[in-house]
Amino acid sequence: MRIPAKFGSGKTSVYLFATIHTNGLAHKICFLIDTGSSVTTVSHRDAEYLGVDTSNLKRRTEPSLTYAGYVRPLKLGNVDFIMTEERRRFVLEHLESVDILPSMGDKELDESLPSVIGMDILNECSYSLYVCPKKNEAFLEKC
Repeated sequence: MRIPAKFGSGKTSVYLFATIHTNGLAHKICFLIDTGSSVTTVSHRDAEYLGVDTSNLKRRTEPSLTYAGYVRPLKLGNVDFIMTEERRRFVLEHLESVDILPSMGDKELDESLPSVIGMDILNECSYSLYVCPKKNEAFLEKC
């Protein structure tokens, strides 16, 4: 089973669209696939689009080093990822929790930071990432 991904400009990054479903809320999000990130993180902007009330979420006790620097992300529990595989069938994966990047206090920065699929999804859900820029091909494949 393959889940298609797309290259960003310059073919230096790979993105995947997935619908996030949690607590009755659902929203399609574009995720940067980041094999250097240990956890999946939903950006502040995407959390707002999703309609998550971040005022009720707990912060992680330890700060995390993220693409935005050291932050204490918020913890969002029971998240379903709905992706579409190459035959147009839906694939559902569940994570006990994902991080939500809190506001950086700068609207332009908040809007520019991407949501990230980290190694937690790749490992826990048994996916490998295939990337071949010459063929313009990138996808996740179930191991």
